[in-house]
Amino acid sequence: TESTSEDRMTLAGAGNALIAHDRIGPAVIDAFRARPLAGLEVVELRGGGLAILDVLRGQDALIVVDACAIGGSPGEQHEVELPEILAGPLPARGTSLHQIGPVEALHVAAELYPERMPRRVILLLVETEGLDEAGEALARDLITSRVAALAAEVLTRPAAPHEWHAAPDGAEGRNA
Repeated sequence: TESTSEDRMTLAGAGNALIAHDRIGPAVIDAFRARPLAGLEVVELRGGGLAILDVLRGQDALIVVDACAIGGSPGEQHEVELPEILAGPLPARGTSLHQIGPVEALHVAAELYPERMPRRVILLLVETEGLDEAGEALARDLITSRVAALAAEVLTRPAAPHEWHAAPDGAEGRNA
């Protein structure tokens, strides 16, 4: 969907609905398109992880849902927030099933477009290797519930002004 001035939060689903191990993002997006929440922009990331750069606009929160393959059990979920995402070097083998996934794209965005970074970024990742249809449906429902809870948390608070602080190394400012 197109963003509006009332959209304080973005839900972005990465993946491909036609590929079984990569459709968790689009499945969660479909759930929110069927039952939209006021203030929540819903977008499907197409064309790889760098598509995330197009949805960054300094909003209150960005939630990215994606499949991952980081060695967990099928259906296992991981929730990671921005400070942890950017804390270290890029992983040797990314968290995503994409060559350039959301983690790599967020590293790029933090360096090139710090003024466009949302105040809060949350990755909701699901281990999809070996996940059957019933497990996928359960994971989709659990992630959908978590997104709804995060949306309620963010959207019931007044919007905070965007504040910038100089980075320790003198580079561009970061979100407060």
